[in-house]
Amino acid sequence: MAQTLSILADLQRYKRKYYLNQLLKGVLISSAILLSVYISYNTLEYLGRFSSTIRAFFFYSFLLSLGTVGVLWILNPIAKLLNLNRPLTDEQAALQIGKFFPTIDDKLLNTLRGAFY
Repeated sequence: MAQTLSILADLQRYKRKYYLNQLLKGVLISSAILLSVYISYNTLEYLGRFSSTIRAFFFYSFLLSLGTVGVLWILNPIAKLLNLNRPLTDEQAALQIGKFFPTIDDKLLNTLRGAFY
């Protein structure tokens, strides 16, 4: 039983690390997307000298992209990290670990199912 509790603790650490990696990846991707949108809008404005209507479109579309990227790539992993959304189950985490390490394969999943079902 102590070995099963140790496996569960390891799975919890794996899930936490998984969501922290998702958050880091999201911050990097969000920064890249927002920076490229910002640079392209500034370049277009510099070259085009658009009217205030088109500038307003640029501004509000940038805010929309900021909100969308923030929710999808940053707030979603934070919510899952804090268990506000449905995080990975132990079985899903065991399947991910089994895919990454071929020697483990289904042994971890079978251990979890045998211990609790």
